[in-house]
Amino acid sequence: MGVDPAFHLQKAFPNLSQGIHLLRWDPQNRALTEQDLAYIRELGPGLLLNANPVSLTFSQPDPREPTRFYPCKYVKLDNFLPAEINQAILQHAIAHQDKFIPSRSYSPSNTEAESLKFRRSLRLDYAYFQEYGSLLREKIAAVAPTIFAELGIENFDIQIFEMEMIASYDGCYFAPHTDNSYPQTAFRQVSCVYYFHKEPKLYRGGELRIYDTQRQKPHPPILYGTYDEVIPTNNSIVFFSSSCLHEILPVFGPSQAFADSRFTINTWLGTKRLA
Repeated sequence: MGVDPAFHLQKAFPNLSQGIHLLRWDPQNRALTEQDLAYIRELGPGLLLNANPVSLTFSQPDPREPTRFYPCKYVKLDNFLPAEINQAILQHAIAHQDKFIPSRSYSPSNTEAESLKFRRSLRLDYAYFQEYGSLLREKIAAVAPTIFAELGIENFDIQIFEMEMIASYDGCYFAPHTDNSYPQTAFRQVSCVYYFHKEPKLYRGGELRIYDTQRQKPHPPILYGTYDEVIPTNNSIVFFSSSCLHEILPVFGPSQAFADSRFTINTWLGTKRLA
């Protein structure tokens, strides 16, 4: 791509990967300034092959990904684990309350204050529940081909099982998001949520709301008004596409006790971790 230096860049234009579209003519200035060049380099790292005051050379941009539509479809299985295993997982979570830490988002700053704009919950690392995580992984792997078929997802070889345990107490939530929007999470194809809690359930809310979603990377996903909701049920598991926008509605726990939380084990299935 060549740019006549008499065209000077406006300070707002589309991503360079789509080309430079907003330019202005300046017949009095026949060269790009150092400020212009610095601005171009900042907006298009890796795309600008050569730059000097009289010429620019850009690499060929990658083609856009096709637009894809992901319906708010899910599969829910009840009584997923033996009752004694379900209760053992609950007691294990309660016994490890001191190991739970505040959940974080994948935002650039990744601070607690930044994360609270999007979510509030407590997270337990897989290292603290490997035994039960392994049991859940085996059961998920056994039903995965059937689940993929019901979701309309082409069967794939599961190379990655990523897991975390979450406790959602009074006031917890998770704003609309997809599970694979960041480079660290791009490998995720199918999301699984295993629910466990005390019986009778001592909290309200916490429904999983899944939206019809349109996506064309690298643009943000588009949320449609159509959605479906999953009510948390003890010892059930839900499967859905990781590309669907979804949210966790606020949890209301009158006792505010950790043991009365909405507990989940979240699992993401993928084929390979992208660089």
